[in-house]
Amino acid sequence: MKECAFCDHKGKLSAEHIASDWMQNLFPGRKTAWFTSGGTKERKRFETDTMDWTAKVVCENCNNTWMSDIETQHAQPALTPLITGQMNIPIDRERAHSISLFAFKTAVIIDHQQRRDSGPFFSKRERYAFRLHHTIPGTVNMWFCGYKGHRGNGQFKSAYYKGEVPSSDPVLMYACTCAIGHFVFQVLAVKQIGNARFSPLGGFESLGVPFWPTVPRDYIWPPPVVLDGIPQFEAFADRWQNVAKIGY
Repeated sequence: MKECAFCDHKGKLSAEHIASDWMQNLFPGRKTAWFTSGGTKERKRFETDTMDWTAKVVCENCNNTWMSDIETQHAQPALTPLITGQMNIPIDRERAHSISLFAFKTAVIIDHQQRRDSGPFFSKRERYAFRLHHTIPGTVNMWFCGYKGHRGNGQFKSAYYKGEVPSSDPVLMYACTCAIGHFVFQVLAVKQIGNARFSPLGGFESLGVPFWPTVPRDYIWPPPVVLDGIPQFEAFADRWQNVAKIGY
């Protein structure tokens, strides 16, 4: 029997929007979405008049209470100017925290949608703690970047990587990268034995700006350099395929 991603409810599940319902008014006319999941090369593309991109992985109670509050109290006010390409928007700790709540919720939903044989990437303890206290696991980091000329489209890519950091310990990673309008966020969660620190192998240092668990002081949106098209988005989404050890 199916179980809610964030609580112990079992049975009928509700459809939670991957691209939120309030984004509808930000994108008049025809919308296009691309989905690439599970680290595969297969990309699903569809066009629609309504941004009805959902996943049935949460119960109705979670969907209509605390998850709805994240949308209305955090995501919508924090993300609207970034998605629509407005200029000179300060990204302070409060706005970064609001974005991180939406980004982590989305990453969990997309992970749950995979229905992998190994089960969800995030433990019940982590998912339930997020519901109860809005706690984001300490193994999670997030970045954002801008997207040139991307308004009216959505692009979503998740991937799982298993291997070893060079000269280090086994590591399992889940990367979820989403582009909505002019805004892109990337969530990286890590499971590893040991405490090695590592970074992706080169190429996006000037594009990906960290915003969780910390954000650069006095940061002003948009970034000076942004992603330019689908190939660059795909490369940014895949940047954790290879990593370099940077210490302990």
